Amino acid sequence: MKTIYLIRHGENEEQFGDPPLTKKGEQQANRIVLDDEIDIIYTSPSLRAVQTASIINEKLGVPQKVNALLKERLDMTDVPDLAYGEYRHLCYLSANDRNFVLPNGETGYTSGLRLEYLIAVTANQIDSAGVFVTHQGILSDFMRNKFSPEYLDEKYSHYSRVRADAFKNCSITKLLVDGNQYEIDYLASAEHLR
Repeated sequence: MKTIYLIRHGENEEQFGDPPLTKKGEQQANRIVLDDEIDIIYTSPSLRAVQTASIINEKLGVPQKVNALLKERLDMTDVPDLAYGEYRHLCYLSANDRNFVLPNGETGYTSGLRLEYLIAVTANQIDSAGVFVTHQGILSDFMRNKFSPEYLDEKYSHYSRVRADAFKNCSITKLLVDGNQYEIDYLASAEHLR
């Protein structure tokens, strides 16, 4: 059995493009403590995710790699000249219609498949545990692809109602992987921040 920690990046500046972490986001990332010996950290190419991963890795000192499979379903840089309100509306549409095709060609369903693929590949390559620092949309997409609403509600009260909103900044999901079998130890938890 291998462990994959799925971590949403820390709080970022409220600006369009590729915003950095706020001071609070840096503090959130500094508070993360993981239970296992970590083999590798993968991070989305977004600045806020890379910064979060780098802060976590200051304590761990393991290989850290950027992987485009961890990018958000629709990143703010995917569509030039898109107003922020339009960006948020597209995110809303794709979260509620899993087959809605975004301007970058992505759907909520395919976004979740990207994450599932990287989890499967990584679980076959590591000895113990890996960390993925990514975004709330892709985390929600993966959960909805892989697990039933009832199972998710069991792991996080009323998850099927809040979905992506469950993934607060620097929340941690601990996923146990054994071949094709996936089990959630804990989902979108902030209890593991010290």
